[in-house]
Amino acid sequence: MSKQKKIVFVGGGNMAKAIIYGLINNGYSQSNILVVDTSNDQLDIISNNYAVNVSTSICKFNGDEIIILATKPYQIEAICETLKGSLSQQLIISIAAGLSISNISKWLNDYKYIVRTMPNLVAKIQRSMTALYCKDTLVQGYKNDAEDIFNTIGKVLWLNDESKIDAVTSISGSGPAYIFYFLDSLIEAGEKVGLDREEAELLAHETLLGSAIMSESYLDDLGTLVSNVSSKGGTTEQAINVLKNKNFKEIISQAVASAFKRAVEIGNNR
Repeated sequence: MSKQKKIVFVGGGNMAKAIIYGLINNGYSQSNILVVDTSNDQLDIISNNYAVNVSTSICKFNGDEIIILATKPYQIEAICETLKGSLSQQLIISIAAGLSISNISKWLNDYKYIVRTMPNLVAKIQRSMTALYCKDTLVQGYKNDAEDIFNTIGKVLWLNDESKIDAVTSISGSGPAYIFYFLDSLIEAGEKVGLDREEAELLAHETLLGSAIMSESYLDDLGTLVSNVSSKGGTTEQAINVLKNKNFKEIISQAVASAFKRAVEIGNNR
């Protein structure tokens, strides 16, 4: 993607800010980024922090812009109503949860240049795992542009079926919260066995971080890593046995299934 191509963000929330930071950090021209938002306070923050162009209204398009829909899902239909009369062949990228390409296309008078995405919270530190989907008819150039944008905030995965977005939501979309919850639980457990809060925080966080990095080479055989730490009759084996007896994997499976079910419900209600 040309770093001179104009990118218009409709909505200036946290995800928009994360993507803007990623673009700038990767050499993209700030003068070619425009953020449209109805909140002057939000626009002041964005202008001061990122030195990009801001506006409270959608301006006239030239034809080669990339438009990123970065508002709340319930606002997208009204935004599409505003946009549809001024589109020609601009790429539309949606980060709105629960909204299918068919919905957005319908609201834009059967517009076809659309990519749907699902980034996650850690886009803020350029470590997002972003899933992307588009119709088979979308030309490769548009796909490349979308991929280039989301590569600035982490890694990307193209899906071959839009319905998988709901599964993505339950794993990587909601996933950071699962990790934070586990980390908080491990810290609290450390306090219960006698550690100070600061000691427990450091030990738990660095252990989780190091383990995540190490696991990258063993993702198809994580059981080997568990075995490597678990000596027969030792402390780790005792802890793992408790997790197994409490059906820890089933608890995780149920949590993910519940998130997946809710994602499907939200999508069906649009």
